[in-house]
Formats: sequence, C-alpha cells, structure tokens
Amino acid sequence: MLKLVTYSPPPPQPAAKGGGRVQAGIRYFTIGVNNLRVLADGFAESEYEVVEPLTEFAPVPGMGWMFVADPDGNWIELFGTL
Repeated sequence: MLKLVTYSPPPPQPAAKGGGRVQAGIRYFTIGVNNLRVLADGFAESEYEVVEPLTEFAPVPGMGWMFVADPDGNWIELFGTL
C-alpha cells in the first residue's frame, strides 16, 4: 500500500524537487514491473520527465531500470524484465 497525503496547513518547508542527490530523506521509491521497454516507450511519449533513461543491468541480461519524475518532481524507479 502506498498512501499519499496532503497536509493542511502545509509543512513549513516546501519539498525539494529531484531524486536522491537533492537532499536527505526519502527521495524516491521503487516499483518492480514486467515489460519495462513498453513502459519506457509510453513514458517517452508522455508529458512526464524521464530523469534516467532505460538501462539494461549489465550483469543480468533481460533486466533493466529507469527513473521518471512525478508532477511534484519526486523520482520513481521502475525496474524489471525488458
């Protein structure tokens, strides 16, 4: 289960956009998927930002990973079979 919330009033510090290199704390989450190439093609044709393109795991042929950004700039890692 993934629970997304909005606080009222909002927290005093706004979230910093970007993934793991931007600031401390939870900066992205990971989702395992099948047919990652199909998802990568879909993201390439969408308005969502691909922040790390589809990359095949060198030691595990047929598996890959990529990062996309949600509308708030949070990173989502997708990994799985190509």
